Amino acid sequence: MRAFLKRPALLHFCSLASCIVLAAYYGMAQADERLSQVLESQANSAVSASEQLYLPGVMWKIPDEYGAQDNLRTELLDALDHLEITGPTPNRLKKQRSKFKVRLDALPITTRVVLPRMEPLWLEANPRFDPIFKPSQSLEFRANPGTVAVLLPDGSQCSVPHRSGVSVAYYLSRCTPSHRADWAWLIQAGGLVSKVSVERWNVTQQIEAAPGAWIWAPNRDEDWSDRFSDNLASFLATQGPSGSTLNAILPNRVLDFGWQEAAEAYRAEDDRDLPLSANDLGLVGLLQTPTARFYKEGNLTVNLSHAYPYYRMQMMVTPFDWLETGLRYTAITNQLYGPVSFSGTQSYKDKSVDLKVRLWTESAHRPQVAVGIQDVGGTGLFSSEYVVANKRWDDFDVSAGLAWGYMGNGGDIRNPISYLVSSYQTRRANDVGQGGQVSYKTFFSGPTALFGGVQYHTPWEHWVVKAELDGNNYQSEPLGNVLKHSSPINLGLTHVDKNVDLSFGLERGNTFMFNVALHGNIAEVSMPKISMPPMPPLDPMPVLATEPSMVSPPRDIPSNVGTASLSPEKRAEIIDEIFKQIEWKVKSIRAYDDDTWVCDIQFVKGRYFKELLPRMIRVLHHHAPANISTFRLMFTLKGMYISEYTVDRAQFVRNESEWLPPSERAPAIELDRSGHPWRDDAVRSRVAYGVEEEEAAYGPYEVAYKEPKGYEASLGTFYRQVLGGPNGFWFYTLGLEGAASLDLWKGAWLMGAVDYKVLTNLDSYTQAGSSNLPRVRTFLQQYATATDVMIPNAQFVQAVRLSNNQYVSAYAGLLESYFGGVGAEWLYRKTGSSWALGVDVNRVRQRDFQQKFAFLDYEVTTGHASLYWDTGWQGLNVKTSVGQYLAGDRGVTVDIGKTFQNGARVGAFATRTNVSATQFGEGSFDKGIYLSIPFDAFLTHHSNSSANFVWRPTTRDGGAILDRNFTLYNATDLRNPKRLEYGPPLLTP
Repeated sequence: MRAFLKRPALLHFCSLASCIVLAAYYGMAQADERLSQVLESQANSAVSASEQLYLPGVMWKIPDEYGAQDNLRTELLDALDHLEITGPTPNRLKKQRSKFKVRLDALPITTRVVLPRMEPLWLEANPRFDPIFKPSQSLEFRANPGTVAVLLPDGSQCSVPHRSGVSVAYYLSRCTPSHRADWAWLIQAGGLVSKVSVERWNVTQQIEAAPGAWIWAPNRDEDWSDRFSDNLASFLATQGPSGSTLNAILPNRVLDFGWQEAAEAYRAEDDRDLPLSANDLGLVGLLQTPTARFYKEGNLTVNLSHAYPYYRMQMMVTPFDWLETGLRYTAITNQLYGPVSFSGTQSYKDKSVDLKVRLWTESAHRPQVAVGIQDVGGTGLFSSEYVVANKRWDDFDVSAGLAWGYMGNGGDIRNPISYLVSSYQTRRANDVGQGGQVSYKTFFSGPTALFGGVQYHTPWEHWVVKAELDGNNYQSEPLGNVLKHSSPINLGLTHVDKNVDLSFGLERGNTFMFNVALHGNIAEVSMPKISMPPMPPLDPMPVLATEPSMVSPPRDIPSNVGTASLSPEKRAEIIDEIFKQIEWKVKSIRAYDDDTWVCDIQFVKGRYFKELLPRMIRVLHHHAPANISTFRLMFTLKGMYISEYTVDRAQFVRNESEWLPPSERAPAIELDRSGHPWRDDAVRSRVAYGVEEEEAAYGPYEVAYKEPKGYEASLGTFYRQVLGGPNGFWFYTLGLEGAASLDLWKGAWLMGAVDYKVLTNLDSYTQAGSSNLPRVRTFLQQYATATDVMIPNAQFVQAVRLSNNQYVSAYAGLLESYFGGVGAEWLYRKTGSSWALGVDVNRVRQRDFQQKFAFLDYEVTTGHASLYWDTGWQGLNVKTSVGQYLAGDRGVTVDIGKTFQNGARVGAFATRTNVSATQFGEGSFDKGIYLSIPFDAFLTHHSNSSANFVWRPTTRDGGAILDRNFTLYNATDLRNPKRLEYGPPLLTP
């Protein structure tokens, strides 16, 4: 062990010998000594003086944090002046607030900085969280107080002896038995803060309080804002363990009588999360009925259920914690799809979309309430609307609601809305026409039924019992079905697990139900990159030598123009190392202005920049001389400038090598928002002075493109599917795909693909489409079965950057499987901007079914003006396109999607054009939902590809957009600052 103290430690004994303080004096730490080393050394000294040393209570103190902590206390004091005094005893509350303010103001500014864990061995094993201990810093050791303190509304503290295995509510019950709080802020002795539930309506799996913890639980009937509580918890975290030095400042009382009985009533192991599971229709619910509960944001559920005569398959997603939506296919097994001559013996299939929205969340006195619409925009066979409320108590969760339409066919009460508008007492028959229309005129109309139920989480962790009152009497089922109905009470049993739920039940009093649900959170999908090479080691920051720099410019060249360049051998070595690390193609690395390296990067693989960039920067840092302080990473596409990222070398090394206190934290990698290459002026100066002739080709906006013509090829698989048809439900084509591209000159390349069909069942697909439009998308069978070898894409592309924020491309060839021709696109996109504008115009002709180089007679001009908008709100993006479609119809397409941190995306789109529903055919208008998960999220290496799922209720010819393989908006995605944010979900150490 390394000795740390050069003079005897100074021991300060606090009141009642409750703590020990060892101060580290200025200048005592050895150079670059880690906190883990200092902590171990001082801890040994502390143990020799007292066996009461408590490592979680060690305080790492940094004088530079004084200002920020003082500002935080000032904000708390100001908030106390402005918090509204409400309640039955305002004078008493006013006095409490006044005392609270005085006592809060008396608390010291400790300059403590909180670490995830304050244990030497853990810090050594996690060097990114092990800061370098500086001479100006100090450590303060505290003894284990053996108590947990509850901060009371008047600023005093109530200390309760610590008990293992009890919940936070135990301590509140000892100190404030008449106090009513729903949430508590738990501040552990180490400074980590958690917001925990403390009432029976919101109980979750509990975090236990450790000795020395603080608990702040504001009364629900008083006006304590969450912001105030968050700030107060952060400030208390700087104070160190409770029940020690602060006893002299905050009045304190200790309670320890009758604790055994109370502890038994508040066992932490008895507190469990509310189990959620899907109902028969895929929504969070009981059996047939939905509840007002929602899965966590990002959840995806796919389930299959059966209760005669219905087989249902659903896919439901929760893009926000207040929205649940998805699609459903229902097979009505006792009804045929159509005449035997048309569809054989296939059962009838119905498509529908559901939507459920939370109106408000649950509280102590208020239930959680949601409103939902079932079978919106479909045929309307199962259309229904409902309002449902849920209230929980421990292991019981009770729901109650009102249903209209299918779920309310029992009609046991009068429609409440009809008391205001009498016409709502009658529900119109759905005029679905071609299907796909939203029958909003029938919403919440007609007879109404009560529904609801209860679920009970049994003592066996994975088992849930369900019972419900069903509002449907099953006497008015779709297609004239009348089902036997013995009882309105449904009973079920569900086995809930992490990813698979199994449900069994008895419905209608006589029908067995089975439901299997697969669920997971697409926002939490991640995979360690174990196939990647080991992370390059991080070298310490080099010290700048005193001798003249090797990159000093000659006397006849302006001082702002550096002349240093790496030798060809060194440059090749660095570029090769970068490629081995992340498979990025770097064209060149050059030095400018004596302190900057600029890298031209022409190919990027992978979506997770937060994982990839550090690997590249570590390689650059390893080879760069001491005088280089900045790396500029310039990203180009076929020689066309896209964007630039600036790396502060010293800050990067600090961020990667140690845990920094708040006052020293700063981003090391930032997107340059200027919109033009940083080195334009430097390049022009160098060319003017005849420096490095190879750079003379650099223009004011572009970088030199002198690489040999690049060639890339790949081999993979393809899968295409169609759901629903008169003679089958699932149609697919599976095969192999080879893709290649060849670079020609700056901004120009050839690209193409060849498909080999291995397996398909589309030869039995007979749906020809019923629209009165040119058949631009409904030749599904013909294109899939005409040949085994196809060329889905073969085209020439020329892209040019017109100015800082404008790009244009022209292309010609076989643009997609169904169409070929010529086109052009223009895009305006400012670096870092939340919006962009693009226009594309195309003259295309329909391809022959063989998908080679022959064409059919149909020809059309198609194109759109598109506005892209990143709302900045919870990952929501909107794209609106206006123009002419492949069938010659004109209209607008709106695409709304949610992108999660790991790059997964879920969304929906809809297109309305100038053709009527009759002209369009079945479905009335084009619409669908989609799901995309980047391969980066579930592969052990990085990839540019994604797993994509797109669902359309039906494929028709109206609203069809040219499926272009290359778009400028996707090509310029590196102008999006969120590329630095995408990555695996953050894990708390």
